[in-house]
Amino acid sequence: MKKILFALIALALTLSCTKEPVPAVESIEDIDFRIDINYPADEATRAVKAGWENGDEVMVFFNNVRVASGAKPKYIKFRYTSSGTWTKSIIGGLSNADLAAGGDTSTMTAVYFPYETVTVKTDTDSTYSFTGPDGKPVFTYYMTATNAKYTYSGGSVLGTLNMQNPEGMVQFCFKNSTLKTNSRLAVRHVQPKALVSIKQKGGTKTQLKSSFLPMKGYQYGNDVVFSGHLSTSARGVSKDYTLWHYYGSESIERWNFSGKVMNSHDAIALTTAAMSSITNKVDMGVTVNGKKVYWSKFNVGAYNTYDSGYYFSFAEIYVKQKYNSSTQLYPSYSTIDPASGHDAARENQGGAWRLPTCDEWMALRDACNMEPKTNYNGSGVDGILFTSKTTGNSIFVPKAGFYNGSTLQTGTLEYLSSTPHSTSSDSFSSIYYFGTTVASNENVVRGVMKKYYGFPVRAVCN
Repeated sequence: MKKILFALIALALTLSCTKEPVPAVESIEDIDFRIDINYPADEATRAVKAGWENGDEVMVFFNNVRVASGAKPKYIKFRYTSSGTWTKSIIGGLSNADLAAGGDTSTMTAVYFPYETVTVKTDTDSTYSFTGPDGKPVFTYYMTATNAKYTYSGGSVLGTLNMQNPEGMVQFCFKNSTLKTNSRLAVRHVQPKALVSIKQKGGTKTQLKSSFLPMKGYQYGNDVVFSGHLSTSARGVSKDYTLWHYYGSESIERWNFSGKVMNSHDAIALTTAAMSSITNKVDMGVTVNGKKVYWSKFNVGAYNTYDSGYYFSFAEIYVKQKYNSSTQLYPSYSTIDPASGHDAARENQGGAWRLPTCDEWMALRDACNMEPKTNYNGSGVDGILFTSKTTGNSIFVPKAGFYNGSTLQTGTLEYLSSTPHSTSSDSFSSIYYFGTTVASNENVVRGVMKKYYGFPVRAVCN
């Protein structure tokens, strides 16, 4: 009998040595998360905000967790409450085993978007992406804390997340204002910036638009806030800042700040009326397919009526260093729909603006008297003044040229349209002015240009 008893004891001891340790908790819902999420004391959203507020949400990703491409992302969403505590929501089936997998090298990355609700997607087996309601990157203010260590022991996760906003981020705040329809703010020396994605190992990927392209506005209490990235060359030195507030499809308000010094995390509070207001939407007496077509006074990205603005390849929305076949993103793209995300006017000037079709360019030609201008209004810029035969309104279209490679071909008037060339897959139909003195219908014709060249854009809307 004793031999049998000793044998049973020995067997029990053997099994106890080989069995996996019993986890301290059976479900992640039972884990005690003791994570301090710290708002930056010296890098706050200074224009309007200085600490966590009821409803703020911080997404926390655990860097040792791997999720296959297309699968549901795994993370925890912490929500700040009016009582000063955080509640948690488990996303994507994250488990306590996931948290324990990192061992002594466990790290986490946190992301916070104050003004925008984003969707998280697993793009690859190593990257989470962030998009807004339109499925595109969100060019707005954000904070991150990357590769912060945590420990998982005895049913508790312990760690600290010191949130920071990106180096170079600045704010513009319209005090005691209401957000206007399609409100955008373009600021000289400031670039819209987006947090595009994070790697599941904690690295971040961002995207910058060019300086002076418009930033989206957000209502915050009684104020309206815009956020962007201050160009490196403008930091800590005296610069002249021009602020253009676009709203609706018609109006532009403008402020000038001369000799101002800005640094990372600074803010400008706007409390005075604009120095000038401009009606940007011009009725040139153009109707195409039964719809009236209005024209912008300015090229996309331009400071004034004679500035060239920015240059774009067909179906692309960002400025490049070189415009050639090797940098071309969409060689086979067909007609550009304004809602496709490939319309340079819609994506950069916002509102209801869009690229004109080639037919609309030709209709502008037929609806107007055209006068070649040399050194227009003393600007040193040549171009054509289009004056409507019916409304009497005028717009000046500069000879902005186009980019072939990294070289600007000057002295020509050729503009991007949304219309591909009907017989050539690598070309699109442009407006082309080849006259030198007298402008007439015969001087302005349809051009056929390579899609990878870089062209200026003059926006239209209905």
